[in-house]
Amino acid sequence: MAEFFEPNNLAELVIGLSSSRQHIQALVNGIIPFPSAKTGICLYGPYASGKTAAARALPAIFESAGKLRPTVMAGNQLYSKPDYVSELGCTSLGLPELTGAVRKPARMDGQFSGSGYRWLILNEFDQLTVHAQAGMKALMEEKGNFTLFILTTNNRNIDGGVISRSHMIEMAPPLP
Repeated sequence: MAEFFEPNNLAELVIGLSSSRQHIQALVNGIIPFPSAKTGICLYGPYASGKTAAARALPAIFESAGKLRPTVMAGNQLYSKPDYVSELGCTSLGLPELTGAVRKPARMDGQFSGSGYRWLILNEFDQLTVHAQAGMKALMEEKGNFTLFILTTNNRNIDGGVISRSHMIEMAPPLP
């Protein structure tokens, strides 16, 4: 079975575009406030450009940087990554499943990071139905669920409301 590289810090993230690396660095370092009106990060680009590896690494990178705006849940014990990060593939999700996945972490006691957030990674977001994507924009604005979203998609052809609520970061394979 093939082993995949899993980055542990910002320097190890494989990001082929310098503008995208700078955008992520600005978010992680708090230069661009996050979360704000935008509660999502959308990583888009071709297959094998490192989107999923980056999506899996970013919650721990953000949490260790300590620049997230704290929530009322902040100060809870810092749980291990599997406890405050959930990952879903979107190929078989409809709006009811998506809504349940977003709201469930907010109801679960003790499943928050040290800054008071839950992270939800939605892989292949463009595979959601139009109805589910439209519903997602309301979920991203919902107050009190303390969920931050990382979306991956092979293209930018997703709901405009989701785009406006996300930091759009293009991922490209590094040049040889």
